[in-house]
Amino acid sequence: MTKDMSNKDIITLYAMHVRWVSSGIDSLKPITLLSDKEVALIEEAIKASACSLSPLQRAALQGRIGGLTNEQIAKATGYSAAYVCQALNSGMNKIDFSSIRGEKSK
Repeated sequence: MTKDMSNKDIITLYAMHVRWVSSGIDSLKPITLLSDKEVALIEEAIKASACSLSPLQRAALQGRIGGLTNEQIAKATGYSAAYVCQALNSGMNKIDFSSIRGEKSK
């Protein structure tokens, strides 16, 4: 993973990894999106920031990682897709991914 990846890029890559692992498709086993260490660091960063996220930010983040679109998250939460998008972006920006980028914590 490169140091210049945005929080959105990291979350997107993590979401792809989670969906790939849960797919159970054996033909994709040689493909590695993230190392086990990177997955652990991402999960640790997300868990550490969970208490600073609003309920909508958490729901939007969980939905995105689970593969839902903003529209699907909006339908599930009762908010507009634009509001969900805003909550998702602000929630992703609250997560401290400095350990994944090899930086000192903020």
